[in-house]
Amino acid sequence: MKTEIIGETMFFHHRVNHELCGILWRKNLFEYLDGGQFEWDGSRNCWVNVLNWVMLTGKRNLLVFNTHLESGIGQLEKQQNSRSVRHAIGKILKQFEGVPFILGGDFNTDKSGFDYKILTGRELHTFRLGGDKECDLVDVFTALDEDRPDTRFEPVFNNKRTGGHNGTTYNQWREPEQAIVVSLLKNSKAEGHERHIDHVYIGHAYRDIIRVVDAKVVTNSSSEDIRKQGSSPCFCGALKKCKKAWSAKAKELCTCRHFGIFGSDHFPIVANLATVVSTPDES
Repeated sequence: MKTEIIGETMFFHHRVNHELCGILWRKNLFEYLDGGQFEWDGSRNCWVNVLNWVMLTGKRNLLVFNTHLESGIGQLEKQQNSRSVRHAIGKILKQFEGVPFILGGDFNTDKSGFDYKILTGRELHTFRLGGDKECDLVDVFTALDEDRPDTRFEPVFNNKRTGGHNGTTYNQWREPEQAIVVSLLKNSKAEGHERHIDHVYIGHAYRDIIRVVDAKVVTNSSSEDIRKQGSSPCFCGALKKCKKAWSAKAKELCTCRHFGIFGSDHFPIVANLATVVSTPDES
């Protein structure tokens, strides 16, 4: 496990299967106290599910979890991953009792299945299937409906918030419209933000402490925003094959579009969270 300084942020990470599942935080707001990682094998030999965590100290202590779960699997495997996530969070909460927590990551599943209900704890308690309520999760869009029910800046779909994007957050390196098409082809019952496969959660037991100001999907982030200064906006290499940059031939071959390739094949979920002020010195 490593912690590195990157500009004004600290970065906690560990590389698994050539993949990073990192957590970043502002070093002037929080200090690193402890951190670790849970790993469990996926249903395919090549996949390792990952859940990283850090314990941060500041004006208010905070546990932060980040995960990346297996894609292309059935509902039973997804349910097992949800139970593993809850189990891992439960073990860490025993070490840091009373500390509020948040969880984010690529879950590779929308919010229409039983695996989602296991994460939130709804069906576990309704049907007495076990599960510690301290590990129950609240989706950030559900929390936003609770905290700001009369404020809907973005379009809604069948009265459900979309976060500004009414499709899966998996974009296939293409425009938001393609992600909406992907959602429709899946024939899922999910609508609005339920179609997203990248999620942000708040610990249900700490909803009186953590409130949601806003949550949205960022669909216009590209390599132009994150690439190293002076490097080519074309990451696919098509421009190197063409004598004239952005000629008709280059546009035909290049998959990066005129603004550069997307920063990821997933659109990020961005949530603005606030803690409830209990004393004049806290924020």
